[in-house]
Parts: sequence; structure tokens; C-alpha cells
Amino acid sequence: MGIGQKITLKEISMFSIHIGLKYIYYFLSHKNKIVDSKKKVFTKNNKYLNHLPDIKKTINSIEKNDIVIDNLKLIYYDSPLSLVPTSLFNKKYLSEYLKFNTRFKPNSFINYYSFCENSITGLYVSNKKINNYFSKKFSSFNEFHYGTVLINEYKQKCNVDNKKNIFLNFHHEGFDIVVFNEKKLKFYNNFKCNSTEDYLYYTLFTCSQLNLNTEKIHVACTGEISLSSSKYELLYKYVKNIEIINDKFSTPTFTNISEKNILFNTFQ
Repeated sequence: MGIGQKITLKEISMFSIHIGLKYIYYFLSHKNKIVDSKKKVFTKNNKYLNHLPDIKKTINSIEKNDIVIDNLKLIYYDSPLSLVPTSLFNKKYLSEYLKFNTRFKPNSFINYYSFCENSITGLYVSNKKINNYFSKKFSSFNEFHYGTVLINEYKQKCNVDNKKNIFLNFHHEGFDIVVFNEKKLKFYNNFKCNSTEDYLYYTLFTCSQLNLNTEKIHVACTGEISLSSSKYELLYKYVKNIEIINDKFSTPTFTNISEKNILFNTFQ
């Protein structure tokens, strides 16, 4: 069944698309509640542009059911994110900010915007042809890098009793580490992992570089991790004050999507 075919509502407040190199997730929501979803998984690393036929097909299936979309949100994954203090940011140097972590390809488009109360500017590469399609199809749409949305979500969950808040977000073949100091972003990075030990290594390495005492810090985890997982069991041997906080983000449950992603239920 295609997305939109089981919907009786004719007005949808938001259509959100989460796009990575190996997958696409589609969500239709009404009044801040997801009413339909669909995922498309590819067998190998793809190019964003190769996803465009599936995106067009999905939108066509929605339109055939006379569903009106008021708000469209596109979230890019698997694209390196560079963060620059907004006070130092200059749009003349967009490619310079990204040249150390990004390989520019045909149809690459550098997107940037400020977040965290406009204190930080995030830059990343998306796809020009996909963006042009949405620009022609809809009067306007919002585009984000998942890392900035994740940081904003975590910032709202910072424990005011802790001077430092450390978050680990586990997902496809890797995880994110986000560190706040008095609710101000101090560190963000994404790490690709091939083994359980890689998660531990990058966590301990980051703590060492930031002078964080693993015996005293509190670490909050989200995403693809559970109390019985090998990742949690190994991390707990070295970081005693660690917890899983998926339940604090109202993460929805889907019959057709097993992944745990706290961003699947963000509507702002």
C-alpha cells in the first residue's frame, strides 16, 4: 500500500521526508500526530538524486487521493555537517567551511541556516535537482540536516542540574555524540562504526579530548540501543551513569518501521 492510500483526511498538516543514502522515510501527519508512514530501503549506498523517482511516485500517490499538504519538511542524513559560530560566519566562504569533510559532486548544493537561537550556523551538501523539484512542486518547503534537528531536540532535554549534558544517538551503522555545557553546544560529531567496540572507542576518545570524567559524567542515549544490547552492556562497563531516554521524546511506534529515531516525530 502506498502512503496516503489509507487516509480519509483530505488536509494534512505536514509531509516529512527523511532521506539518506540507503533509505527514505515518509510521514504524513495531521495536528501533530502521524497518520501514515512508508519506508524505502536500497540494497547499497545510493546517490540522493537516484531517490527522486521514488519521491515523485510517492507524491503522485498522495495527490491521487486529493490530499492537500500544508507543510513539507525534508531532512537529509548521511551528509557531513559543519558548524560555525554565527558571529564568524560569512557566506562568501561556503565551500571553504566544507572542504575538509565533504566531496563535492555534480548537482551538489550547499545549504546553510542558523539554529540554537541563531548562535550556530550549520552547513551541509544536499541535492540541487531534488530541491528544484520541490521548489517547483510546492510554494515553499523547509529543509534541514538531521544533526541540527537532533541538537535542537537534545537542547530542550538538557538537565539543568547537570553543568554538562552528554547525549549519544545510535542509528544506522554509527552514532552521534552531542555535548552541552550549561545548555550551550560544546561538541557535535557523527561516527561510523563497524563493531560494538567502535562505539566504546569513540565515546571514550571524545570524553578524553573534552576532559570529561567517565566516572562522574551522566550520559543519555537515544535511538537503536536497549538495556540488553551489546552496545549498552559494553558502555556501562566504562560509563556507570548512563541511561536510555527514548521515552522522553514521544517516539512513535510503527507497524512497518522498526527503527527508533527520535526525529520521526518532530513537527516544528
